[in-house]
Amino acid sequence: MKFRRIFVEKGDCRLWSSIGALQGFSKPVDVFKNLFDQWNDTAYLYQFFQAYAADLADPFWRGMSIDEAIDQVRQEALDFEIELRNMDTGHPAYGPEALSNIFQFFDKDMYLLQGNNLHHKKAKPDLQDSMIRIYAAEFDGAYIVTGGLLKLTKQLTPDAAAFEKAKMKRVLQYLKSEKVYSRLDLDTI
Repeated sequence: MKFRRIFVEKGDCRLWSSIGALQGFSKPVDVFKNLFDQWNDTAYLYQFFQAYAADLADPFWRGMSIDEAIDQVRQEALDFEIELRNMDTGHPAYGPEALSNIFQFFDKDMYLLQGNNLHHKKAKPDLQDSMIRIYAAEFDGAYIVTGGLLKLTKQLTPDAAAFEKAKMKRVLQYLKSEKVYSRLDLDTI
């Protein structure tokens, strides 16, 4: 497993991408880049919305067509990537706490009950009906992107939630096994 700075090339970086084996890929994949590539790929999005047409037909989406959903995801991805870049690079419009405000606890109820999800985070664009989600492991004040998806339902299925949590846990366990305790050491692995 490796890690890549997403926007900041040198110095202190607070937003990283994990690079590792993903299901269906023969080579290690940059998770962040792969997500945004998918969210900008019209053919991929069309197939996705065809497969999940029943979820898109939910009254929550107010009769949104597949073409409208594709346009929404592509616009969300563009806006979200710009927002994340501005946060990570210290744009004056964003304070130092901007990333910690956008990355929320993955499962608030479980965190309140067990306290073991302190490092499991999720982020989405600051839109009421956003479809895209990014999942990240929090590590020493940095966020390591471990996964993401298009979310059309109110809650993730238990299998999808467990899958995303497992990826976050695997990254944190790997860092512990490699005796990495500071985000400043992530690009030395």
